[in-house]
Amino acid sequence: MSTLTRVLFGGIDPHLPTIIFAIIAAAAFIRTIVLVTRMITAKKENRKPAKRVKIAACVSSVLVPVMTVLAFRFAPPVVPPPPPLSEFTIPDLTGLDYYECKAEYDGYLNLMGESMEYSSEYPEYTIIRQYPPSGKVTSRGAPEVRCVISKGPRMVTVPNVIGLDLEFAENYCKENFIVEIESEEYSDEYPAGIVISTSPERGEKFEYGGVIKFVVSKGSESDDPEKGAADNDD
Repeated sequence: MSTLTRVLFGGIDPHLPTIIFAIIAAAAFIRTIVLVTRMITAKKENRKPAKRVKIAACVSSVLVPVMTVLAFRFAPPVVPPPPPLSEFTIPDLTGLDYYECKAEYDGYLNLMGESMEYSSEYPEYTIIRQYPPSGKVTSRGAPEVRCVISKGPRMVTVPNVIGLDLEFAENYCKENFIVEIESEEYSDEYPAGIVISTSPERGEKFEYGGVIKFVVSKGSESDDPEKGAADNDD
Protein backbone atom coordinates (compact mmCIF):
# COMPACT_ATOMS: atom_id res chain seq x y z
CA MET A 1 0.00 0.00 0.00
CA SER A 2 1.37 3.44 -0.96
CA THR A 3 1.96 6.27 1.51
CA LEU A 4 -0.98 8.25 0.09
CA THR A 5 -3.28 5.27 0.47
CA ARG A 6 -2.21 4.75 4.07
CA VAL A 7 -2.88 8.42 4.85
CA LEU A 8 -6.31 8.59 3.18
CA PHE A 9 -7.57 5.06 3.79
CA GLY A 10 -5.51 3.72 6.70
CA GLY A 11 -7.17 1.03 8.76
CA ILE A 12 -9.48 -0.28 6.02
CA ASP A 13 -9.25 -3.05 3.46
CA PRO A 14 -6.46 -2.02 1.03
CA HIS A 15 -8.63 -3.15 -1.92
CA LEU A 16 -11.58 -0.93 -0.98
CA PRO A 17 -10.32 2.34 -2.58
CA THR A 18 -9.70 0.54 -5.88
CA ILE A 19 -13.18 -0.99 -5.79
CA ILE A 20 -14.81 2.41 -5.09
CA PHE A 21 -12.96 4.16 -7.94
CA ALA A 22 -13.69 1.27 -10.31
CA ILE A 23 -17.42 1.44 -9.50
CA ILE A 24 -17.47 5.22 -10.08
CA ALA A 25 -15.61 4.77 -13.39
CA ALA A 26 -18.08 2.10 -14.51
CA ALA A 27 -21.07 4.21 -13.48
CA ALA A 28 -19.65 7.25 -15.32
CA PHE A 29 -19.05 5.15 -18.39
CA ILE A 30 -22.64 3.87 -18.40
CA ARG A 31 -23.92 7.40 -17.74
CA THR A 32 -21.87 8.71 -20.66
CA ILE A 33 -23.34 6.09 -23.02
CA VAL A 34 -26.88 6.94 -21.88
CA LEU A 35 -26.38 10.68 -22.36
CA VAL A 36 -24.67 10.28 -25.74
CA THR A 37 -27.53 8.04 -26.85
CA ARG A 38 -30.05 10.71 -25.86
CA MET A 39 -28.08 13.35 -27.76
CA ILE A 40 -28.00 11.16 -30.91
CA THR A 41 -31.72 10.46 -30.62
CA ALA A 42 -32.49 14.17 -30.28
CA LYS A 43 -30.40 14.96 -33.34
CA LYS A 44 -32.21 12.31 -35.39
CA GLU A 45 -35.49 13.90 -34.39
CA ASN A 46 -34.16 17.29 -35.43
CA ARG A 47 -34.19 18.45 -31.83
CA LYS A 48 -31.44 20.34 -30.15
CA PRO A 49 -30.05 18.41 -27.15
CA ALA A 50 -30.50 20.18 -23.84
CA LYS A 51 -27.46 22.06 -22.60
CA ARG A 52 -27.49 20.22 -19.27
CA VAL A 53 -27.35 16.90 -21.14
CA LYS A 54 -24.24 18.04 -23.00
CA ILE A 55 -22.59 19.20 -19.75
CA ALA A 56 -23.48 15.93 -17.96
CA ALA A 57 -22.11 13.90 -20.87
CA CYS A 58 -18.83 15.87 -20.78
CA VAL A 59 -18.49 15.43 -17.02
CA SER A 60 -19.19 11.70 -17.22
CA SER A 61 -16.74 11.23 -20.08
CA VAL A 62 -14.03 12.96 -18.06
CA LEU A 63 -14.81 10.94 -14.93
CA VAL A 64 -14.24 7.63 -16.73
CA PRO A 65 -10.48 7.98 -17.34
CA VAL A 66 -9.91 9.90 -14.10
CA MET A 67 -11.55 7.23 -11.96
CA THR A 68 -9.81 4.49 -13.93
CA VAL A 69 -6.41 6.08 -13.27
CA LEU A 70 -7.23 6.48 -9.56
CA ALA A 71 -8.35 2.85 -9.33
CA PHE A 72 -4.97 1.70 -10.62
CA ARG A 73 -3.14 4.31 -8.55
CA PHE A 74 -4.60 3.10 -5.24
CA ALA A 75 -4.49 -0.60 -6.09
CA PRO A 76 -2.34 -2.55 -3.58
CA PRO A 77 0.86 -4.04 -4.96
CA VAL A 78 0.73 -7.59 -6.20
CA VAL A 79 2.81 -9.77 -3.90
CA PRO A 80 4.23 -12.80 -5.68
CA PRO A 81 3.72 -16.13 -3.89
CA PRO A 82 6.76 -17.32 -1.94
CA PRO A 83 8.88 -19.91 -3.68
CA PRO A 84 8.26 -23.48 -2.52
CA LEU A 85 10.59 -24.55 0.28
CA SER A 86 12.71 -27.57 -0.42
CA GLU A 87 12.21 -30.59 1.79
CA PHE A 88 14.59 -31.08 4.70
CA THR A 89 15.17 -34.37 6.51
CA ILE A 90 15.84 -33.95 10.23
CA PRO A 91 19.20 -35.58 11.04
CA ASP A 92 20.07 -37.84 13.95
CA LEU A 93 21.65 -35.63 16.61
CA THR A 94 21.90 -38.26 19.35
CA GLY A 95 25.35 -38.34 20.93
CA LEU A 96 26.45 -35.05 19.35
CA ASP A 97 27.43 -31.90 21.20
CA TYR A 98 24.39 -29.65 21.58
CA TYR A 99 26.22 -26.36 21.06
CA GLU A 100 28.16 -27.63 18.04
CA CYS A 101 24.91 -28.81 16.43
CA LYS A 102 23.24 -25.48 17.19
CA ALA A 103 26.03 -23.65 15.32
CA GLU A 104 26.26 -26.14 12.45
CA TYR A 105 22.52 -26.28 11.70
CA ASP A 106 21.84 -22.57 12.25
CA GLY A 107 19.18 -21.52 9.70
CA TYR A 108 18.10 -25.13 9.09
CA LEU A 109 17.03 -26.25 12.56
CA ASN A 110 15.82 -24.33 15.58
CA LEU A 111 17.39 -26.40 18.36
CA MET A 112 15.77 -25.98 21.77
CA GLY A 113 17.11 -27.49 24.99
CA GLU A 114 14.03 -29.03 26.61
CA SER A 115 15.65 -30.53 29.71
CA MET A 116 18.87 -31.95 31.13
CA GLU A 117 19.45 -35.40 32.60
CA TYR A 118 22.32 -37.27 34.23
CA SER A 119 23.79 -39.92 31.96
CA SER A 120 26.71 -42.30 32.31
CA GLU A 121 26.47 -43.13 28.59
CA TYR A 122 26.50 -39.63 27.11
CA PRO A 123 29.16 -37.01 28.03
CA GLU A 124 28.14 -33.61 29.36
CA TYR A 125 26.25 -31.36 26.89
CA THR A 126 25.66 -34.12 24.33
CA ILE A 127 22.16 -34.84 23.06
CA ILE A 128 20.43 -37.85 24.61
CA ARG A 129 17.08 -37.67 22.78
CA GLN A 130 15.39 -35.40 20.25
CA TYR A 131 11.80 -34.57 19.25
CA PRO A 132 10.81 -34.94 16.45
CA PRO A 133 13.04 -37.95 15.80
CA SER A 134 15.55 -38.21 13.00
CA GLY A 135 14.30 -39.10 9.53
CA LYS A 136 11.22 -36.90 9.67
CA VAL A 137 10.86 -34.89 6.45
CA THR A 138 9.68 -31.29 6.74
CA SER A 139 9.18 -28.48 4.22
CA ARG A 140 9.02 -25.75 6.85
CA GLY A 141 11.90 -23.34 7.26
CA ALA A 142 14.04 -23.99 10.37
CA PRO A 143 11.75 -26.53 12.13
CA GLU A 144 11.95 -26.68 15.92
CA VAL A 145 13.78 -29.67 17.36
CA ARG A 146 13.59 -30.12 21.15
CA CYS A 147 16.54 -31.86 22.78
CA VAL A 148 17.21 -33.63 26.07
CA ILE A 149 20.80 -32.75 26.98
CA SER A 150 23.18 -34.79 29.12
CA LYS A 151 24.58 -33.41 32.36
CA GLY A 152 27.16 -36.17 32.26
CA PRO A 153 27.39 -38.85 34.93
CA ARG A 154 26.07 -37.99 38.34
CA MET A 155 29.05 -37.68 40.66
CA VAL A 156 28.87 -38.49 44.38
CA THR A 157 31.54 -38.11 47.04
CA VAL A 158 32.84 -41.43 48.36
CA PRO A 159 32.11 -41.45 52.11
CA ASN A 160 34.61 -42.26 54.79
CA VAL A 161 33.70 -45.76 55.98
CA ILE A 162 37.18 -46.82 57.09
CA GLY A 163 37.03 -48.23 60.59
CA LEU A 164 33.33 -49.05 60.31
CA ASP A 165 31.69 -52.45 60.54
CA LEU A 166 31.37 -54.08 57.11
CA GLU A 167 27.60 -54.53 57.24
CA PHE A 168 27.04 -50.95 58.35
CA ALA A 169 29.44 -49.61 55.70
CA GLU A 170 27.74 -51.64 52.96
CA ASN A 171 24.26 -50.40 53.88
CA TYR A 172 25.53 -46.83 54.07
CA CYS A 173 27.19 -46.90 50.65
CA LYS A 174 24.47 -48.84 48.81
CA GLU A 175 22.39 -45.67 48.63
CA ASN A 176 24.72 -44.35 45.92
CA PHE A 177 27.06 -47.17 44.90
CA ILE A 178 27.38 -50.88 44.24
CA VAL A 179 29.63 -52.43 46.91
CA GLU A 180 32.05 -55.29 46.30
CA ILE A 181 34.52 -56.95 48.67
CA GLU A 182 37.87 -56.76 46.93
CA SER A 183 39.89 -58.68 49.48
CA GLU A 184 40.45 -59.51 53.14
CA GLU A 185 43.73 -58.71 54.83
CA TYR A 186 45.30 -59.14 58.24
CA SER A 187 45.45 -55.98 60.31
CA ASP A 188 46.86 -55.24 63.71
CA GLU A 189 44.98 -51.91 63.73
CA TYR A 190 41.47 -53.02 62.81
CA PRO A 191 39.52 -55.99 64.23
CA ALA A 192 38.03 -58.59 61.90
CA GLY A 193 35.03 -57.43 59.86
CA ILE A 194 36.12 -53.78 59.79
CA VAL A 195 36.71 -51.88 56.55
CA ILE A 196 40.43 -51.06 56.09
CA SER A 197 40.30 -49.14 52.79
CA THR A 198 38.10 -48.32 49.81
CA SER A 199 38.69 -47.92 46.08
CA PRO A 200 38.12 -45.19 45.01
CA GLU A 201 39.37 -43.55 48.17
CA ARG A 202 37.26 -41.59 50.61
CA GLY A 203 36.52 -37.99 49.59
CA GLU A 204 36.89 -38.65 45.84
CA LYS A 205 34.10 -37.84 43.38
CA PHE A 206 32.78 -41.03 41.84
CA GLU A 207 29.96 -41.87 39.43
CA TYR A 208 26.58 -42.54 41.00
CA GLY A 209 25.78 -46.25 40.72
CA GLY A 210 29.44 -47.15 40.20
CA VAL A 211 31.23 -50.02 41.93
CA ILE A 212 33.35 -49.24 44.99
CA LYS A 213 35.52 -51.96 46.48
CA PHE A 214 36.25 -52.64 50.12
CA VAL A 215 39.31 -54.20 51.69
CA VAL A 216 38.16 -55.82 54.95
CA SER A 217 40.22 -56.74 57.96
CA LYS A 218 40.65 -60.34 58.98
CA GLY A 219 41.97 -59.20 62.33
CA SER A 220 45.47 -59.66 63.64
CA GLU A 221 47.48 -62.39 62.00
CA SER A 222 48.54 -63.62 65.43
CA ASP A 223 44.91 -64.18 66.38
CA ASP A 224 44.25 -66.47 63.40
CA PRO A 225 44.21 -70.07 64.73
CA GLU A 226 44.67 -71.53 61.24
CA LYS A 227 47.70 -69.31 60.64
CA GLY A 228 49.13 -70.25 64.01
CA ALA A 229 48.65 -73.99 63.35
CA ALA A 230 50.40 -73.69 60.01
CA ASP A 231 53.35 -71.90 61.63
CA ASN A 232 53.64 -74.64 64.28
CA ASP A 233 53.71 -77.30 61.56
CA ASP A 234 56.61 -75.51 59.94
